[in-house]
Formats: sequence, C-alpha cells, structure tokens
Amino acid sequence: MVTAYHGSGRLFGKFLLNKLGEGDGRSVGGYGIYFSRIKEVALQHVTKDGALYQCDIFEDGWWLDLDKDIDPETASDIAKQLVRRKLASEEDVVEFRYEYTNPDRPVTGEQVYKYLGIILGSEKNASSLLRAMGCDGNTFLDRGTMINVAQTTNHPELLEDGKGRNYVLFDEDNLVIKHMYKYDELQGGTAYVD
Repeated sequence: MVTAYHGSGRLFGKFLLNKLGEGDGRSVGGYGIYFSRIKEVALQHVTKDGALYQCDIFEDGWWLDLDKDIDPETASDIAKQLVRRKLASEEDVVEFRYEYTNPDRPVTGEQVYKYLGIILGSEKNASSLLRAMGCDGNTFLDRGTMINVAQTTNHPELLEDGKGRNYVLFDEDNLVIKHMYKYDELQGGTAYVD
C-alpha cells in the first residue's frame, strides 16, 4: 500500500474514472487518477472549490514505470494481448513487436504506453488494456516545475534523485480516501497535513 495525495478543484466522496474523459494524449502520465507521494505537488492542483485528498493506494498488480526501460517479456505479453483481444491490426502488432520487444534496443514504459495510445485510439484504451493485464497504473518521477515543488517537502526521504514519485491509477476501486482537506482549511491553517 502507498500513501499518496490528489489535489482537485472539486469536492467529492469517491474517485470515478468515468468523470475523466477519454484522455487527450497531452497528459504527463496517461489516462487515470493522478496522485503524488509528495503532498506539495498535489497541493498545486487544489483550487478554492476543491480539496487535497490523502489516500491509500492498494497495489495488487504491477506498475508501468514510464521513466524506466520496459522488460522485453512484459512488452511481449502486451503484444500477445493485442493479438488475443483483436485490438490492433496485424501490421501494428508486427511493428510493436519489432520496436518494443527487442532486448538489444531498450525502450521506456512511456514509449510503449504512448504507442499503445496511438494504435488503440486513446490513452483510455491503453490504460484499460494494461489494467486487464493486471497493471495497477503508470508511475513516473516529477517533471518540469514540479521538481522544484517536490523539493520543498518536509519529507525528503520520499524523494528519488531529488524528484517526487507520481502514480496514475487505472482502477478507482484500488484506493481509499483517508482524509479530505478542503481548500478553506488549507488556507486558514486549520488543517494539519503531515
């Protein structure tokens, strides 16, 4: 189990994937519900009508690390699922196997995920396939301005190479909200978030 934070511009009692849209291909970590191990990163997404959610994420499968090279065996399993589920053309599967399952040419999880989004028509479909294969979601280290935000944390032990770990969860049932801190509580100093 991982404790992580989600910042939102809305108040709600349950995370619902059907409220996300289709995944437009411009997201940093793919289609799913975003969390950060570093609360300061999640706080950047809280607006006056929203809240900071502290959650426990249950890990019952595996994570696709977008920053690291994907294991060729995992990539091969993905190719098999594309064929078995008839989700991609034969040409796309041949290209996938050539580009992403060769141990002599390592590729990152991000490259694999982006390609799946293209051949399956959306990041939502890529996430659905991976979830069906037992993947909990994508994970990646902070990028851009969030690196500086993460480094302001009171918990530097959570940093990896000076960056915070983020999660994009594919299954709304794999988490529980432990606490919701409303915007007003955060601004007025009445909420203690450790």
